Amino acid sequence: MSIITIASSKGGPGKTTVTMILALMLTERKVPFALIDADPTLALSDWARDKCEPEIPCIIATKEDAMVDAAFAQDAKGLVVLIDTAGFDNPTTRGAITIASHVLVPVGVGASDIMQAEATARNIALFGKQQRRPIDAKALLNKQTRTRASQFVFDEAHKLSISPLSATFGQRIAYPEISLTGVLPGPGAAKEEIDAVYDELAGLGWFKIEEDE
Repeated sequence: MSIITIASSKGGPGKTTVTMILALMLTERKVPFALIDADPTLALSDWARDKCEPEIPCIIATKEDAMVDAAFAQDAKGLVVLIDTAGFDNPTTRGAITIASHVLVPVGVGASDIMQAEATARNIALFGKQQRRPIDAKALLNKQTRTRASQFVFDEAHKLSISPLSATFGQRIAYPEISLTGVLPGPGAAKEEIDAVYDELAGLGWFKIEEDE
């Protein structure tokens, strides 16, 4: 199974945008997947319905029991499941982390982003202990620039209890534009970063589906 939860204990690090990019990555590579919007803002489901062409089906499940049922139902079909969660701690987010096979934690530029990433990492470890199984997790450095703040985040991210991906997303206008266009950027630096993130996650087995086993 591959249930991937994108989680953050605060808003701002780009959680929903990262989920959009993952959905478009899988669409481009024709990997069967299901999209679940567990964030009460419903930004992901609005985007999938109104901006994507063709529309990407997205299940709205902001309550914990509905989210768990939806995730397991889609997983049983052999699909990669992507779950976007709220930018704050709530039962649905905790449930989405608990059932996940992998958790991706976006980390923006700032000391507070490092603090939220470590708080999320502690929750992942706790929920894993409660389930008596490790929950695989990675941090994704997002909105990176050539500044001292980004260098600070880069250095501190490597001290987190969850290791960061080698691939990162820079601070590029192409990423927020995805929320308006519903398409991946064309050839260039942003697309190269997206491909690098996909390749690293794929290499770690995050997009394994039932048919591949």
